Amino acid sequence: MKNLLNLRCITRFELGNILKSRCFDEHRPDIGKLLIFMNLKEYNVYDMCRATHSRMAQDFIWFRYEGERVTWKDLNHQNMCPTSRH
Repeated sequence: MKNLLNLRCITRFELGNILKSRCFDEHRPDIGKLLIFMNLKEYNVYDMCRATHSRMAQDFIWFRYEGERVTWKDLNHQNMCPTSRH
């Protein structure tokens, strides 16, 4: 994987840190509800990033995983936050 900032190759450790930084804290009081919403059985950084495409509310960075054809337009209209559903 290439680093988004300077295009040098990054290590698996660095990738793990990047993915973890794109996830919510595993000690949140509502962790169970969030995992259910994401159809996950446990807190797993990689699975969470796959489910959300590593999107965050405060930026426009997202990841497309191998074999996917999803675009920003596909993701941009989706709401990730279960508490804001009406």
